[in-house]
Amino acid sequence: SSTSRGLGDVYKRQEKGLNHLKKIIAVLLSVILFLSLCPVVPAMAESVEDTHFISGDYVCIKNGDGTVSLLRYQGKEDKILIPNEIEGLRVTEILSNCFFMTSASSITIPNGVTEIGLAAFGDSSTLTSIAMPDSLTFISASAFYNCKNLKTIVFSKNLSYVGLNAFNNTAWYDSQPNGAVYISKVFYDYKGDMPKNTKLALKDGTVSISQQAFRDCINLAGITLPTSLKEIGSAAFSGCTGLKSIIIPEGVNKLESAVFQKCVNLENITIPDSVTDMQSPNLEDTKWFKNQKDTLVYAGRYAYRYNGSMPANTTIKLREDTIGLGTGVFSGCENLTGIVIPSGVTTITSSAFQGCTGLKECNFSKNVTEIQNEAFAGCESLSKTSPLEQVKTIGEGAFKRCTSLTSVVLPNVLISLGRESFYGCTSLESISLPDRLTSIEFGTFSFCSSLSKIEFPYAVRYISDYAFMGCSSLQAISFPEYLLDIGESAFNQCSALEQIKLPRDLQRIGANAFFDCKKLKNVLFPGDNTEIGDYAFGFYQAVSEYGDNYIEKDSDFFMSGKDGSAAQQYAQEHAIPFTVLDSTVISGDVDGNGEINTADVLMIQKHLSKIIELNEEQKAAADTDGNGKIEMNDVLQIQKFLAKIIDVL
Repeated sequence: SSTSRGLGDVYKRQEKGLNHLKKIIAVLLSVILFLSLCPVVPAMAESVEDTHFISGDYVCIKNGDGTVSLLRYQGKEDKILIPNEIEGLRVTEILSNCFFMTSASSITIPNGVTEIGLAAFGDSSTLTSIAMPDSLTFISASAFYNCKNLKTIVFSKNLSYVGLNAFNNTAWYDSQPNGAVYISKVFYDYKGDMPKNTKLALKDGTVSISQQAFRDCINLAGITLPTSLKEIGSAAFSGCTGLKSIIIPEGVNKLESAVFQKCVNLENITIPDSVTDMQSPNLEDTKWFKNQKDTLVYAGRYAYRYNGSMPANTTIKLREDTIGLGTGVFSGCENLTGIVIPSGVTTITSSAFQGCTGLKECNFSKNVTEIQNEAFAGCESLSKTSPLEQVKTIGEGAFKRCTSLTSVVLPNVLISLGRESFYGCTSLESISLPDRLTSIEFGTFSFCSSLSKIEFPYAVRYISDYAFMGCSSLQAISFPEYLLDIGESAFNQCSALEQIKLPRDLQRIGANAFFDCKKLKNVLFPGDNTEIGDYAFGFYQAVSEYGDNYIEKDSDFFMSGKDGSAAQQYAQEHAIPFTVLDSTVISGDVDGNGEINTADVLMIQKHLSKIIELNEEQKAAADTDGNGKIEMNDVLQIQKFLAKIIDVL
């Protein structure tokens, strides 16, 4: 454990550091552009985006709580006194890479700062001293890594977390004696070679054990943990092959990933009920787990993992005090047919029921707010679950290939629907999408071959690549009016699709978006500048007499739109018939008086009753759904517009 671990190591506990990176990625390019245009930075703040500004030597982010985070320091001071306020906003965070490779020799962090991000001060060859306030509680991985001359550090007395390699390759760390290295209330590392049969007792008052603190300490034979301990970092005891017993004290609330990875001789483990956050600590590597045969193994109040063979037609009711599920808790349990999950469980964890091919029904409470990646993937017998009333997040592939699932109602609180979440649900006939959803991700409903109808929420702006590919029962689509992008192959192989209505402000239709939609014979393009990718419309896959696949143009397909539009250019490039619409035609204004009212409704109704015959311009205005036909649905669209249910025809 004494060897400095390189930056290339896998960081299992970097969520906050990585979140800092996510905060800045969205604006990084705009910040760089802004800075390149402003070689001399004025003292007054200048707006980069709504929440990003520059003040003096600092690029800052305004937080929603009225505080500010430091994104980047661009000054050249030798001794830096970070201000506790910028433009009246209290400084609370120093984000990832903010002072990376700084040329300063000393830095003082003000009171009020609570977090330091990933590699925030890393790789500085000049930094020799740093002073931290007692408000600081969290230091991310590699925060001061490779600051080789950093020897004087005033630590916060209230640190509760110090990330992997945060102080490795510093003069301060090199000067520490071999053995246990503490930073404030954190056990940071065991330095040097550990003697055989070592038994340790951590200091009273220790609140956390850092990531990989005892990694590969094969001579660790026993350890006593204090009652003050709250958190054990990822891989903290990984590879401690000499460890046979451990008692985790009451009060510990978090066990991170791989805590006991490769602890092959660990046969006695006590995990308290206080643990409320368990992130796959690799208990299955231990003798403790392996000695519990053919049963559901509990770790504290967590249903951790089913070990061994499960009898046929098994239904399990979890203990009423269960508060969590281990990752992959029932993964591959083909004989599990039913499960009852109590109200204390709020997350269906990744792969929890993956490959449970016999699972027909899953009952859980309305307290569940998250269904993680591949939670029910491959549950081919699953026909129903409890209502997803409070679920806010559904992960990637969560219900992938649940081939017996026929309908799903997604709640309005849902804000994230992961990639391929319902991929290959071949029996899924209907899906209700929530109002707050803004995008349909990659392959979300690919090959849902029974899905015949989809209604998009008003808020949807993006339909990603392959989102509905192979939905061979889908017949008609009305896209939301503010949709901006339809991805590549989004509706490829939707062989039953006959009509679509494209919105006026659509910016892009990806390549092959409607390829092989053989029943789609005409499309109206209301916009001017919609970018259309190769083979997006009017082409299908044919098979030669020798069995070879090739691309064939549909001779019956035609397009209509504005003169000089991108749609007309696409039609010309592919020799597709194109009808130019009168640019003065207003959708819904059938009588051409410049207004949309009940008179227009009456004209369409008279036309449908064959009392009058509309001319071509009137027909174009009456065709409000853009399907090339005059029908009662066109009347309904105008009525919705007049009732202000929709904003645009």
